[in-house]
Amino acid sequence: MIATGEPEGKPCRQQTSLIDTSSGMYGVIAILAALIDKGKTGKGCRIDISLLDTAIFAMNYHLTYYSLSERLPRRLGSGSEGWVPYAAFDTKDRQVWIGVSSDKYWAAFCKALGLDDLIGDTRYTTDEGRKQHRDELNAKVSEICMQHTSVELESKLVAAGVPCARLATVAEVEHNPQAKLRELIEEWHYPGKGNVKIVKTPMMIDGHLPETRIRTPLLGEHTTEILAELGYSEIETQELLDKGIVVQHKA
Repeated sequence: MIATGEPEGKPCRQQTSLIDTSSGMYGVIAILAALIDKGKTGKGCRIDISLLDTAIFAMNYHLTYYSLSERLPRRLGSGSEGWVPYAAFDTKDRQVWIGVSSDKYWAAFCKALGLDDLIGDTRYTTDEGRKQHRDELNAKVSEICMQHTSVELESKLVAAGVPCARLATVAEVEHNPQAKLRELIEEWHYPGKGNVKIVKTPMMIDGHLPETRIRTPLLGEHTTEILAELGYSEIETQELLDKGIVVQHKA
């Protein structure tokens, strides 16, 4: 559905495979629900998870909003239909994402940066007023942000309790203090590749993330073991390999 991209630009896709990942999570939730139900009734059930269903569910509030207003969602770049200023803004060096999602945060934003003229402007006092004057307010906030470095701006807003963050590159994520504290990223040695960083499953239980017991296997790395578990003899396995029906990784 068309809801991403810059206002005057073309639609764009999410860089990460959010629908695929979300579908997998809904699949797990469905499996757990089915197991609980089986424990109560003794009956199993068939689970059906569709990528399209997941994608439509992800747009649920847009569909509901359209049914109420007949207004299509606008492409707002990194912004949000619900709040202003709520987007990534340029500074002297790099962008900072700012999330003013309430009147309280707006007042804190203005106070942190000494913006007495803005906090006293009744056009921007409420969420609704800021949305009505979205373009002009975003333009003013953009000018203000360009007067600071990203570190300066982030420091002032964090101290004031305003949701914000300097935008990080993929290369910088592993150095995030919170990511380090939670030990979310770890290294595994891959044959022919050296040490490769992977991200653990982000489900911390009793203070611990799940242990990674094995790295992602190479293509055909466990072919003989799997076929043996399925009951194939060594001769049958070799025949399958010779015919090219299955493959085996060679170290």
